[in-house]
Amino acid sequence: MRYDVLGFAKLDGEMRVRRKGFFRVVKGDEEFVPLSNKDSAFVRPLGGSRYAMLTRPEVKGARICWRCVADVGEFSIDADSLEPVLAFEEWELKVGWSTNAVQLSSNEYLVGWHGVLKGDLSYREGFALVDGDGELLAVTDYLL
Repeated sequence: MRYDVLGFAKLDGEMRVRRKGFFRVVKGDEEFVPLSNKDSAFVRPLGGSRYAMLTRPEVKGARICWRCVADVGEFSIDADSLEPVLAFEEWELKVGWSTNAVQLSSNEYLVGWHGVLKGDLSYREGFALVDGDGELLAVTDYLL
């Protein structure tokens, strides 16, 4: 079975891998590795090894945009922090995050998002504005 895991690697100054792993969704003693989790971006550090993150774990076949709290020390996503941010419309097959988050102001971050249209399977791009916790503030229509 194929898995698209959300990997993370820490490199030294000479680009040698010092630590690597992949993220799991964790709740208490239970953990879940989605069949697919990609299209992700860190928004901002929250302290220690925790970050606000935008991600797209595939759950029950749904490919939508989520926000969460991720721990890069544990390679974990807090299940209780997962919250849907952007779902696909009836004419789309899926949506996902497209770029890293770029800080615009003290609590505004710009991030690309994409969708695939059902009608012609074309790939379309837009932008979203999120706050420091990944909550959606504004979203554009497709621009590209």
